[in-house]
Amino acid sequence: MSELLHFSEHTLQEVALVIMAIVYSLRVRWLLSFKSGRERQAPTGAPDTTRRKGILYSWATVAMPWTMESTRTKGFFYAQFIIFHIGVLSCFHLLSLMYRLYLQIIQPL
Repeated sequence: MSELLHFSEHTLQEVALVIMAIVYSLRVRWLLSFKSGRERQAPTGAPDTTRRKGILYSWATVAMPWTMESTRTKGFFYAQFIIFHIGVLSCFHLLSLMYRLYLQIIQPL
């Protein structure tokens, strides 16, 4: 292996990774040095609403397109969103089936 190739495959990449780790560490430290913003929204909603109910409702909004203005006005984008996530779930399901097949057929050998 030539000297230049060895240098570029090992030394150069290792030094670049160390520099990148230092820079990102400093950036994260800098970002965390700022005070967090305070909540400016006045309390709204029903009096019996709790923080937990608010979080669950926020997560469930994805499954309730009629609650979001953007999905009511741009239905095509919501349809793309749904199709994409069905594809992602299908990939996870396929991976789990492949893993089960591996456990049943290949691993006992």
